[in-house]
Amino acid sequence: MNNTIKLTGLALVLLFTQCGNNNSGGEPMGFSSEMAPAADRKMAAAEEDPQMHTGDAPNTIERKLIREGNMRFKTENVSKTRTFLDSAVTAHGGYVFNENMYKNEGMIEQSVAVRIPDDKFEVFMAAISSYAGKVDSKNVNAIDVTEEYVDVETRLKTKKELETRYIDLLKQAKTVTDMVAIEAQLGQVRTDIESMQGRMNYLQNRVKFATLWINFYQTDSEGFGFFYKVGSGFGVGWAKFLGFMVWTVELWPFVLIILIIVIIVRIRRGRRNI
Repeated sequence: MNNTIKLTGLALVLLFTQCGNNNSGGEPMGFSSEMAPAADRKMAAAEEDPQMHTGDAPNTIERKLIREGNMRFKTENVSKTRTFLDSAVTAHGGYVFNENMYKNEGMIEQSVAVRIPDDKFEVFMAAISSYAGKVDSKNVNAIDVTEEYVDVETRLKTKKELETRYIDLLKQAKTVTDMVAIEAQLGQVRTDIESMQGRMNYLQNRVKFATLWINFYQTDSEGFGFFYKVGSGFGVGWAKFLGFMVWTVELWPFVLIILIIVIIVRIRRGRRNI
């Protein structure tokens, strides 16, 4: 019985040895199906089907939502409202990333785009609504990016594991051909990782911070009527007068030349009369 076991074991050793010798041809290290370990085959399968790589059940995945909204209201003073928004945004840990101002006949309107932490978004909107009093329009949309988020996250993890495996294979390479082949694959994997990491960073930022466009305006009743225009007219006239004075001063070299010419002409005429 013991002899039978020993012979069987020896046969298996020779079989594996022969398989290893058959693989020692010109195929690069780490790229043949015989030499590739089971871990490589699992990683390849995980790249094709991301769900194989994660143990999370669909019901336990946290939803990833990108929230965007807009709000429009009338204000008594655009400048004061802008100051209030700056304070409110800072207090809620957000920031302003876009701003525009429009001036039309009888109206001035300002648009401010802000990013607010998602967990403070509703509180921030409530504060703005309370300040505005009567809001002309307000709406919020949520974009579900859970599927894309999980897909990118899973593929990024798989690519990083594949990168580690290629690095290990590179350390084991014994020929220049093997090293060049492995480095080429490693370079492609790293390119994929950078691209996926950029997309992941974008999704994380959009999920973490909600976006709100705020439009507020003031009309004639707040100071753009007849008396406002009369006052503006005086201001424009005074500005033009000052501009004319500056223009006149800039002409002093020409004025000086003309005065010198006039003086010379008068002196010559005076001598002729004598």
